[in-house]
Amino acid sequence: KGKFFLNEGIVEVNDSDTNNTDLLFSVISGPAHGRFEKVEGNATLHYAWSWTYADIVEGSTVAYVHDGSEEFSDSVRVQLRAAHHDNFTYYEEMVLNFTIASVNDAPTFENAREVVIDMNEGESVFIHGGLFNVTDDDTDADQLLLSIVDQPQNGHLVWTSSNETISTVFTYADVLNGSKIAYVHSGSETTGDGIKLSVTDCNDGVTYFNISIGFYIQNVDDAPSVTVAPSVLLREEGKVFLNE
Repeated sequence: KGKFFLNEGIVEVNDSDTNNTDLLFSVISGPAHGRFEKVEGNATLHYAWSWTYADIVEGSTVAYVHDGSEEFSDSVRVQLRAAHHDNFTYYEEMVLNFTIASVNDAPTFENAREVVIDMNEGESVFIHGGLFNVTDDDTDADQLLLSIVDQPQNGHLVWTSSNETISTVFTYADVLNGSKIAYVHSGSETTGDGIKLSVTDCNDGVTYFNISIGFYIQNVDDAPSVTVAPSVLLREEGKVFLNE
C-alpha cells in the first residue's frame, strides 16, 4: 500500500484574484484502486473527497493511498473552483493519473502453522493442499519453495511416483497436486513424528515463515513371526524335543 503526497510539482494553479486557501478541489470520480487521505492537525481523515490548493502547496497534507492490489495504474477526475463562488459555472476539471510500481507481496498462511495428521503405524499419508493454505497474490504456487528444516525421525517424505526420498525442497504446487508427496512411517513402535518446513518466495528469495507438521502414530498389533526349520533328522522310532 504505497502513499504519494500531492504537491505543487504535480498540480500548479494560478488565479490572480483568488487566494490559494479559497481554491477548492473536489473528487468527481475515482480513484478505482485507492483513496485520498488528508492530515488535519494531529488527526488523519482516511477518506478525503475535497481539499484546498493550500493543502497541496503544503506538500504533506493530502495523499493518494494505493489499496495494495495488483493494479498498477489509477486515475481520478477532480473539479477545481473558487470556494467563495456560489455559482458552480466557475470551475475547471482535470484528471490526475497515477502509475504504481509493482512490489513483491509476502506469502500468507491462512491456517494454524502447526498441522497435525493422525495415521496408523507403518502407513503412508499424502501431504496435500487441504492440510495448509499458502497464498501469494503475485507469486505462482510453483515459485513458492517449501524447504525441509527438520527431517522426520521415524519416517520420511517420498515422491509417490518414484518412491524416492525427498531430502531438501519441493514446491507448493507439488502440495496442491494432492498425491505427489507422501509421508511414510517406518513401521517402528513409535507414537509420533514431525517435520518443519520453511516457505520461501522465489521472487525475492526471502524466507517468510515456517510450517510444522506433526504425525500422531496409532500403534497396531503386529502379527507374530514364525521361523520353522526345514526338516528335523532323527532315528526310526526316535524322539526329538521341540526348541527354539
